[in-house]
Amino acid sequence: MPWWRSLGALVVVSCGEPASVASIDTSDPCARLTWETFGEGYLRSWCMGCHHQALTDEDRAGAPVGVDFDTEAGAARHFERILARAASPDRDMPPVGGSSETERERLQTWVQCELDR
Repeated sequence: MPWWRSLGALVVVSCGEPASVASIDTSDPCARLTWETFGEGYLRSWCMGCHHQALTDEDRAGAPVGVDFDTEAGAARHFERILARAASPDRDMPPVGGSSETERERLQTWVQCELDR
């Protein structure tokens, strides 16, 4: 068999989906929405401009020191506050608007899933 046919077979075999991804129940929002798949990216886009531990007081735009979302543990300490301030109907964060309603619903679902774990 020519060498290039062996290479083609190798590529086809090695391109399968990892078992850990294939086994996730995608009908369960708590399985889909995790720190890695949603939380970190959302908080980076909409919150960490002010809520990051590396920011100095003057760079935080009024965000309290210690209310930082740049780590999963940091965000987890403030999940109730995130729900109230960024995902509720009475939200006021971020002060410049924020994400779409769909993304806010995902934020609410992700935080609630994390609180229920």
